[in-house]
Amino acid sequence: MCFFIIIAVTFALHQPYLSTCLPIAIVTAGLWFYDRLIRTCRLVYNSINNEATLEPLPNGGTRVILKKPLPGAHAGKHCYLWLPKIRAFQTHPFTIVSNSPLELVISSRDGFTKKLHEFAVANPRASIKASAEGPYGTVPNPTSYDRVVLVSGGSGATFTHGLAAEILDKMHAESKQEVDVIWVVREHSE
Repeated sequence: MCFFIIIAVTFALHQPYLSTCLPIAIVTAGLWFYDRLIRTCRLVYNSINNEATLEPLPNGGTRVILKKPLPGAHAGKHCYLWLPKIRAFQTHPFTIVSNSPLELVISSRDGFTKKLHEFAVANPRASIKASAEGPYGTVPNPTSYDRVVLVSGGSGATFTHGLAAEILDKMHAESKQEVDVIWVVREHSE
């Protein structure tokens, strides 16, 4: 939000006449606020009777399983996750691993993800109030190919493993489609 305001102000300062850039700035700000209003409404709606179960994973990972699925979500797309107990006024985008139930696997770095993992370690299998907003992104339909090769590194596996699982779920017994998953990791324990 702060960055948007800085951009709008610097945009206005670089114009010789305020009257020419003011309508553009107002329309841009209006679109931005409209987007934020829609996202906030969807986030609040999806938080009704919704909880997340947190499971600590090895090497600093955290599995987040939400009680309610997101309409239209599937593996490979992403959503914004809101966990008010971890950070009340922040949402963060994560890749969806599965939508039945809505599952996210989050690698711990710093800030929000570090605090989330520390909470999961201190309270394994804890259920906390949560919401997800989305889904966003597009994923190609891999079922139309004879062979699918998915390559990922590190936490990119949330995309490839989720997509591979979804492909396998949709396959029928007579399918001749092949799915190869290549996951490059730093340590064997991952």
